Amino acid sequence: MSLVPPPPTPDRPLVPHEPATLAEAYRVFQSTTYNGGISLLQRNISGDSLHNSEQRFPPPLCHPDTRTSVQNIIQVWAADTDRQAPSVMWLYGPAGAGKSAVAQSMAENWAMENQLAASFFFARLRAGSSSAKSLFPTIAYQLALHDPGLRTSIGLAVEADPAICHKSLEDQVDALLVNPIALLPTRPSRPYLVIIDGLDECNSKPTQSRIIEIIFQAIVETGLPMRFLICSRPKPHIRETFDSLPGTITFRRLILDDTFNPGRDILRYLRDRFSEICRRRLPYQDNSWPSERDLERIVHNASGQFIYAATVLKFVDDEYCHPMDQLSLVLSLSTTETGTSPFSDLDTLHTYILSANPNISLMMRILMFVLQSNIL
Repeated sequence: MSLVPPPPTPDRPLVPHEPATLAEAYRVFQSTTYNGGISLLQRNISGDSLHNSEQRFPPPLCHPDTRTSVQNIIQVWAADTDRQAPSVMWLYGPAGAGKSAVAQSMAENWAMENQLAASFFFARLRAGSSSAKSLFPTIAYQLALHDPGLRTSIGLAVEADPAICHKSLEDQVDALLVNPIALLPTRPSRPYLVIIDGLDECNSKPTQSRIIEIIFQAIVETGLPMRFLICSRPKPHIRETFDSLPGTITFRRLILDDTFNPGRDILRYLRDRFSEICRRRLPYQDNSWPSERDLERIVHNASGQFIYAATVLKFVDDEYCHPMDQLSLVLSLSTTETGTSPFSDLDTLHTYILSANPNISLMMRILMFVLQSNIL
């Protein structure tokens, strides 16, 4: 039966986009429906947790030609099309080792190649990025944009249950990921690549473990064609969750330790950044500053932690101070005799920076707020 619109009249002009057939009418209806579902889904995501979020700018990023071995290992794992390959890689290491920088670099590389399906960067002190409530809606929303074949089914799933984003994490995964992917006419030729960074900064330890279990359950029970790069500190409860997975479940562990020679990468990072500081701040200074001995001392004090090197550079590049004086202050600091932790030099540097703040009372109030937020 034809749905030919009536002829135009002065009070009713012809609408050029009116459907002319039942098939087109259904297509328009379906498009309107799933777009409504996608719009509703979008209102429940955490936009600040995306890898390219303005809230995170500038994000941590691997300096050129650093952490290349780690990134190559991840890339080989991600590119493996064998269905028996591990669907999850756990990248872990201590605070300041550069996990988020690696995750950000992989996200940007995959995004440029249109291979990144979704990303979520947890952050304890960033509103909306510390709760797991928006984790799977955010992943589903990005999947819908990444693969047009999923856009309709994900949108219709939300339209069928507008409260799905407020239901259990298990229900969210089933409705927003498992079922829509199962409706695809053919299995994707490559698994969808998803990055979850800072899992240990999710605001609930039980939920952190639960997220791992939910992901593995979906993979094992449904063969979910997704690869998850999960990055976190090796917190005991997270390690225990991975260790307690059944022996039939395979995943890849990748630890950021001295195996990857972080000192070499830190030295390259320092050389490049100090050269940039010299060009910008000390245009008439020769190339002898800082000396190789000074750089090696900073590398030694860093103990493999990029965060120490980054903190030194920020301190040296303070716009209100002379870079050479600032570096001399850093090199003059000494740790306490009991400083056996690899973070002892970083603690000493932070102690000096905080003690030099002219507004101690305001600083103490801010620190108290941060400590209370972490406890809660």
